[in-house]
Amino acid sequence: MKAEKKISLERKDDLKIALDLINQTSAAKIVLIVPKDSVLGRKSNNFQILKKESAAIQKELDVESIDEHILELAGLAGLEAINPVFKTRERVVADIIPVISNRKDEFGEETKTEIRAELHREPLKTVQEQPKKVERAYLKKERKPLKVGRLFVFALIFIAISFGLFKIATAILPKATIFITLKKVPVEFKEVVHISSATTEPNSASGTIILPGELLVATKNLEMRFQAGGREQTETKAQGTLTVFNAYSSSPQTLVQSTRFESPDNKIFRLDKQIVIPAAKVIDGKIVPSKIDVSVTADEAGEAYNIQPSSGWRIPGFKSGPKYDGFYAEAIKAMTGGFKGEKAAPTEKELEDAKTTVRQALDDALKTQMLILLRDKFKLMPEAKSFSITKEEILTETNEPGKFSIFAEAELKHLVFEEEMLKKVIIEKTKPNSDSKIKNFNLIYGTPQPNLEESSMSLTINGSIIFVPDIKEKDLTAQLVGKDEEILKSIVFTLPGLEKARISLWPFWVKKAPTSSNKVKLIVN
Repeated sequence: MKAEKKISLERKDDLKIALDLINQTSAAKIVLIVPKDSVLGRKSNNFQILKKESAAIQKELDVESIDEHILELAGLAGLEAINPVFKTRERVVADIIPVISNRKDEFGEETKTEIRAELHREPLKTVQEQPKKVERAYLKKERKPLKVGRLFVFALIFIAISFGLFKIATAILPKATIFITLKKVPVEFKEVVHISSATTEPNSASGTIILPGELLVATKNLEMRFQAGGREQTETKAQGTLTVFNAYSSSPQTLVQSTRFESPDNKIFRLDKQIVIPAAKVIDGKIVPSKIDVSVTADEAGEAYNIQPSSGWRIPGFKSGPKYDGFYAEAIKAMTGGFKGEKAAPTEKELEDAKTTVRQALDDALKTQMLILLRDKFKLMPEAKSFSITKEEILTETNEPGKFSIFAEAELKHLVFEEEMLKKVIIEKTKPNSDSKIKNFNLIYGTPQPNLEESSMSLTINGSIIFVPDIKEKDLTAQLVGKDEEILKSIVFTLPGLEKARISLWPFWVKKAPTSSNKVKLIVN
């Protein structure tokens, strides 16, 4: 048995590549697998050359392909040509099949494809031997009888497709669309509205619409520092805190405002306000001193009074008496702030600019804070608000030399009301009947006259409302489901307040509404 080798070609592999692969193969028998639309099929003598060259090197060559054109050319060249799917070779039943056609190869060049046939296995004729006029002949394939199994499969497929088309035609395709246009009733209105936080329920019995209002209040304080560009002569007194002890008796001692305290270096400071020193305790016959912290200010201005922490402070008013040694004080921290001379100070313009900056910062902060208080349902009129500075202090003493600060407090008020509540009152006054609903609502506000001190506001409003009949679309759809065309018309065209209507059933052969409410669509204008 001869050694057999199969060689697979690519679609673009030409005659040269095929011959190279055959020459490189050592097997005595070669099966050349040629793909569909191979370039080898563009010239009929390609297979004649393959046969000749294979014979020259004593190799047996067969061709295998699913391309009928390739099989024909191989067969005409005298090669064994096999279709791997059917494992048979197509039989040539025409005696002569002379065809000459032009094709473009893979490089775009036009080539002559010469197809010749055998006449009872006679040698192929050359192109010169072909007549000038050739007639085209066709290969005829033998028909194989269809097997019973295939007929059964075809019948099942036909039944399935028919059933699917029937389901689509009866269940999926049918739909009904009802277009309804209702009569519109326009109503115009003009009203006076009074809003007050003292009102709890809306009413319009007096002709004026009275609504509840709500006064929203937001407050905030802020301190900002600025650079001082001016200079001025300044005197300030040192300040600090003293801890006062009562080691004199078990009775409390009152000291009036401006009571003098003397430091160890004879500097006088005075009480900022009246105080009461608690009574001392007596434990086991011994006095345990009580104490209290008090604020004091130097008697004179200047840096000389910026003294360091110290003890041994006395009250000069108790001098020459027993209380002088029984009441004493100490400074835990240094006294600071004493100054006399020239230092940086803000100019008038700097002060005004600084105040404007602080006020704007407070206004912005309060607007943000007010957004938290506001709810979506509230109507806010720009005129019904007020912003005010409730406190403002200029502080020239800071821990940053050459700078001053401004401390301010501000308040923002808004009088608001519920717009939906107002609309509801207007609708109740203008609605033509109970079976109407709103198609369009246009509301225009006049300029309000607020009184935020009394939390009230008055304004005029005007506008228009378009009413239409209130058709319960869900209930109407339920009535239309499954009804034939005549019943559909009797239901739709007798609707109250109907201006016009149109019923569309689809496809054209459908004569009633689908039984599913999802297939019935109402479009109401």
